Amino acid sequence: MKQLTILDWVVRVDVEATKQYYRNLPDYSEACGCDQCKNFVLGFQMLPDPIRSFFTELGVDPRYNAGELYGMMYNGDGTYLYGGWCHIAGELVDGADCKIPVPERLGKGFTFHLVHVNEDHSDLRVGFTRDLVLVRNDFPQPILQLEYNLSVPWVLDSTPE
Repeated sequence: MKQLTILDWVVRVDVEATKQYYRNLPDYSEACGCDQCKNFVLGFQMLPDPIRSFFTELGVDPRYNAGELYGMMYNGDGTYLYGGWCHIAGELVDGADCKIPVPERLGKGFTFHLVHVNEDHSDLRVGFTRDLVLVRNDFPQPILQLEYNLSVPWVLDSTPE
């Protein structure tokens, strides 16, 4: 396991186990097939190296179906805002869990505290949580969940919804 300090968190990750797991998964264009997923798979490749490298350093390829991906909105500037989460073989060593319960007086639910990765690429916001959702049974243990929001260029010929 490799220990990394990433923004507000210290994580311990097994990069090779995570990479190996992602190699055997379908990408979101195959797993879902909607325009938003197809666009994410193609548009992600056009993102600047620092954004793609952030995921690679953790062993993650967010184009592949080891978590969840959802389209949020067309930004009007040629990009589409996505949210999602990826699973990583690893653990949170230090830092607050990014999943925050909503105060009871406001109802049931939660929100996320996501942090901009850097000022030059502020459209990538991330956080780490121990609260795992939609984990595949054979994912390598221990498991950490990376939450993210990310704007990706809209590259399909279709009009984004």
